Amino acid sequence: MDIPAAQSKYDALTPNTRPESGHIEKGQQEADFEALRQRPRTTELDIARAIWHSGRMRHLAIPVCLAILALPLHAGEPLSPEAFEAYSTGKTLYYGTGGQPYGVEEYLENRRVRWSFLDGQCKAGRWYEDLDLICFVYEDNPMPQCWSFYLEGGALVAHFENEPSDVPYYEVGEADEPMLCLGPEIGV
Repeated sequence: MDIPAAQSKYDALTPNTRPESGHIEKGQQEADFEALRQRPRTTELDIARAIWHSGRMRHLAIPVCLAILALPLHAGEPLSPEAFEAYSTGKTLYYGTGGQPYGVEEYLENRRVRWSFLDGQCKAGRWYEDLDLICFVYEDNPMPQCWSFYLEGGALVAHFENEPSDVPYYEVGEADEPMLCLGPEIGV
């Protein structure tokens, strides 16, 4: 608002409602309050609409939508340990992340597992429940690696809870035969 317009609005106030008069008469105060109450309110949605219609945000629409679609969506709760055990026992599952192969794990009886980063080197381990997470320990690393598993579209989606910002790992297939594990490397 320019200065002359602001001055004319100020001059339009009655002497009893100008700030320098020291007070506002009760009847005028109630009328001013009622006028404010009936005035349409500007909400955050109104502001967003105004920005959108001005064209300043339209170029962001597609990247924002793609980013939202890239977020992992979980329709339900993580699998319980019992449900995870029922789904995985007796299977050899391949996992990938970011469109790349990641590894393969063979789920054996009694919560035993065998893991490989697809390099022929296998690590024996076991899994257990800890605070509704599925935690794995392996022969070469006793530090628990805890995951939450979801069943989506008939396949597992795993989130590494030791690093929650990590990307999800997806079940990409099931092997028809046991894993190929090469023997230990013996050097001279």
